[in-house]
Amino acid sequence: MRKKQKKMGILIMAGMLTFGTAMPINNPYVTYAHSGRTDASGGHKDNKNKSGLGSYHYHCGGYPAHLHDGGICPYSSTGTSSSQTPAKTNATKPEKIQIKSAPTELKVGENQGFTYSVENGTSTDIKVESSNTDVVMINEDHTLKAVGIGEASIKISSANATETFTVIVKPIDVESIATEEEHIRLKIDETTEISANVIPSNATDKALKWSTTDKNIVEVNDGKLLPQKEGTATIIIEASNGVKKEVTVEVYCIEVDSVEIDTSNMEYSQSHVVDIESTIDLKAIVSPTDATYPDITWSSSNEDVVKITDNGFEITGTGKVIIKATAHNGVSDEIELEVVDKSLSSGAALGIIAILAASGGIIFKRRKKKLQNIL
Repeated sequence: MRKKQKKMGILIMAGMLTFGTAMPINNPYVTYAHSGRTDASGGHKDNKNKSGLGSYHYHCGGYPAHLHDGGICPYSSTGTSSSQTPAKTNATKPEKIQIKSAPTELKVGENQGFTYSVENGTSTDIKVESSNTDVVMINEDHTLKAVGIGEASIKISSANATETFTVIVKPIDVESIATEEEHIRLKIDETTEISANVIPSNATDKALKWSTTDKNIVEVNDGKLLPQKEGTATIIIEASNGVKKEVTVEVYCIEVDSVEIDTSNMEYSQSHVVDIESTIDLKAIVSPTDATYPDITWSSSNEDVVKITDNGFEITGTGKVIIKATAHNGVSDEIELEVVDKSLSSGAALGIIAILAASGGIIFKRRKKKLQNIL
């Protein structure tokens, strides 16, 4: 009987070795079958430890000899301790948005895109939002548009993930100021305006501040020049970021070179002699004709003979007088007039002739000479 059992054990071992290549066993608690009676618990004693697993082991479901570590069969579908068939998990990694490239700074007016990817997910409904649309707006194609100075947070979100980045928007600074002229020569009775442009033309703040180094020579009002007196001053044009441009302004006058009194309209009884009943009509000719200050000031050396009024010249009595015409810069001309009363001169002449007629010849000659002086 024992010989038969021994032979059967050998056959079983041989069978196990034959099929062992199809059943790799890596579990330290599993070994090959051996002889011995199986009890109701599915295991049996192995007093001689032929299995190498100790004095007791299992053969659950026809599997090779093995132990139940912690009371759990490594071949059970609920087993968690078997290194032969580790439990599988259906858990997946969480969806994630990965920003690949994105701007950190923009200039006002700029448009720029960014790139991202959705990892561990298949979301296609992506939203892009700005925390401050007064600074950064989102275009329809999800690109960014910088519209104002400041800072905004850009959020990209899918159904299961969110990612953000920050964009700072800075102004486009003025680099220089351009004018058509750098030196202006301005006649004192004229005005002109300086045209100034900022570079680049899309600068955020194009406002310019105007000032003059000497307002007594030239004043400036938003580019318009108002000359005050002869001299040179500098106009300073300044942008909000401190960039400056200077323009030199020279204010000048065209001086009067000469003044000539025109007497062509005068009615003289003799050279420069006028009757008290006549009208004095004098004009001043100024040269050059485009003189800055062509106005003339008239004056009389004897207002008892001729007085200067707002309406012109007024004869006030007989006698000699010097009439003077003076320009702004002191250049002048003058004439001497004698005002006589012809009515008195005629009556006196008739009386003298009557006396001479009754007198001797010598007296007549004397009186005649005097009479000629009067006439």
